Amino acid sequence: MHTPLLNVRDLGTEFVVEAAPTECSVHVIKGLVEVNPLTQSNTSLSEGSAIVAGPNHRLAQMPASRELYVSAAKMAEKAWNYETRHNDAWNAAREKHIQDPDLLFHFDMSGKKNGMNAFYSPTGNADVQRIGCREVPGAFHGLDALAFVSDGDRIRFSIPEKRDSFTLCASVCLNDLFRAGNPILSVGDVGPKALHWQINYLGEVQLLIGPSRETGLVKYSSSAVLNRNDAGGWIHLAVTVDAKRMLVTHYLDGKAVAALPLQDREHIDFSDAEIGNWRHQTRRDNNQTPLNGRIGEFSLYGRVMTEEEIRDMAATIRPEMQGE
Repeated sequence: MHTPLLNVRDLGTEFVVEAAPTECSVHVIKGLVEVNPLTQSNTSLSEGSAIVAGPNHRLAQMPASRELYVSAAKMAEKAWNYETRHNDAWNAAREKHIQDPDLLFHFDMSGKKNGMNAFYSPTGNADVQRIGCREVPGAFHGLDALAFVSDGDRIRFSIPEKRDSFTLCASVCLNDLFRAGNPILSVGDVGPKALHWQINYLGEVQLLIGPSRETGLVKYSSSAVLNRNDAGGWIHLAVTVDAKRMLVTHYLDGKAVAALPLQDREHIDFSDAEIGNWRHQTRRDNNQTPLNGRIGEFSLYGRVMTEEEIRDMAATIRPEMQGE
């Protein structure tokens, strides 16, 4: 084991390591540990002893603090309790969100074990088709997600709604960023009323909207808020389109990361939408690729949600954000 100030070799023992940039300590609870201070020769620590390396690599020996040690059984118990609390909090938040009168469409995999539909629309008018997308572990124990890997993986949905102000939310885990775009939602193709929400290879979150008065897509992009270190971890993304204030706002893990002027007010038609893919049926553009990762949940609201509401939703995926 390597720390900023000490290298520790386990010789068959139970021990505790506390590591910080300016101070590291090793406490031997049972057995023997070999410690290699980076500026001095090796030393051995026996049961009940400890060593502390402080600023300027100064060493001090002291009795071991047994209260720091957590057994494997206790660690498993703590992990189980954490996951249970997390799951309970997520389920409570889900019940709250699906009761929102402005929710238009939602999907998650929480109900599949109880034979419930993974897709939810309060009006009951949603036409949904899941193509491919195998079930995989989600953000925490007890919650599954859908994997988007092959070209055909996608969720198609159609709801009879046209909105110029709305909110999109999704929990996403990317396998990588090295592709033209990791699409989360696609509506239509490339003309008027089209919409595409994606993460590009630079780590920018983008919303592309087809304008009413000209061809092409207008890009509303954040700065590079994600990098290769974010691959494999769960993130919560949201974007709001506010036609009243003429504003597009991107959120990452509950925090606003970009606020951009909306160039044109457009009623997006959500009767032709796809999650996790944006290769339209009528196009054969090889530059467009499906999402390479997992989606745990997705929601579409017919209003502009507040930053506080979005932060509360993000905290169900990232509990460490509670209270921020």
